[in-house]
Amino acid sequence: MTENKQKLLKRFVSGATAVAAAVGISTAMISSDTTTVSAYSSKMRGMSAAEIAADMGAGWNLGNSLESENNETYWGNPKTTKAMIDKIADRGFKTLRIPVRWDDNYTDWSNYTINSDYMRRVEEVVNYGLDDNMYVIINVHHNDLQKWVSTDSSTQWRVKSELSSIWTQIADHFKDYGDKLIFEVNNEPRCDEDWGGNTDYYNIVNEYNETARAAIRSVGGNNSRRLVLLPTYCASADSPKVWGWKNLSNDDMVAVSIHAYKPFDFAYEGNGHNYWTDDDYNELQNMFNDLNSAFISKGIPVVIGEFGATEKGNYEARVKYAGIYASMAKSYGIPCLWWDNNVTGYGGEKFGIYDRNGGYFIYGDIADAIINAYGKGSPNPPTPPTPTPTGDITLFSGKSSAKKWAQ
Repeated sequence: MTENKQKLLKRFVSGATAVAAAVGISTAMISSDTTTVSAYSSKMRGMSAAEIAADMGAGWNLGNSLESENNETYWGNPKTTKAMIDKIADRGFKTLRIPVRWDDNYTDWSNYTINSDYMRRVEEVVNYGLDDNMYVIINVHHNDLQKWVSTDSSTQWRVKSELSSIWTQIADHFKDYGDKLIFEVNNEPRCDEDWGGNTDYYNIVNEYNETARAAIRSVGGNNSRRLVLLPTYCASADSPKVWGWKNLSNDDMVAVSIHAYKPFDFAYEGNGHNYWTDDDYNELQNMFNDLNSAFISKGIPVVIGEFGATEKGNYEARVKYAGIYASMAKSYGIPCLWWDNNVTGYGGEKFGIYDRNGGYFIYGDIADAIINAYGKGSPNPPTPPTPTPTGDITLFSGKSSAKKWAQ
């Protein structure tokens, strides 16, 4: 680089830094070796947990990417790009959830040290959403500890140690980020494949939640008032788990993390019924009534981080479901985020609505039903005609070994 170009670049970076400081954004992402300025907001707006939750509105999950085994593309999805996230934001989604697996990216298992390159990659994807003025949620997703809810004291010690280490590192890395970045401490914690649980297990999950929450707060910076999501056992909306949730501190910047593929037979079961019924509506209403009684009416906000309905040749019914679900959620100030694993076709766990390879919405009416329920959707952009599936759609070819978690 010539001396004149170096001087011009230095002047550009200095000017960008001054502008960033003037408008209240961090300059940590402004690099002296590039003319691209990627700055994130460090602003904390003084909003309550309930106000933030209500403002999050319609959301979308970047499923089966950063939480996959081994690497981001191991489960067949393409590497996430800013263009993908731009399309999600342009459609009108206000919240992006990024499931993240950390334990495949430790450099030292003795103290659970996270690989710095992987942390920066997570940050890069986080910034895609923040650059689009979205709320962004990151979590601990599919780590082995997710299934280690146990009455064994040594197991509990290991889980608490790992959660504390993970969240201390994450919180420190993101401590200057503003309140549009949200932490969800764990994904569907449970005892192996026991999805029912019991009172002992519910209390252990509460203790795990508290360990992670305390680690985040101990780092300081903007983490002292960042919204933190604490799951029920399995993150379930079933009544026993809902009423078994407890906040073990007096922290008022927490919300309950819920995943609710309800009504389950319609929404999740590949062999379940594919038409919408009055009983489905009533089951959904009963769920929200329960969430209201246990949490909302007591000033405890709720975030539904995952919901969706699998494809069973019932597009119109799924659109109807999405609109009803989101409308009910909004009436209680609850944001809801569609689980999109980029898998389409017929049967169980076919939740894809946005084609990440083609860069377009396959099922745009589902997206619009969610967005429009919150009343803040942008005008609908044109989308390709909705295809009529004739079987499973091939997302990739070759051998896959995503055995336990792939969806």
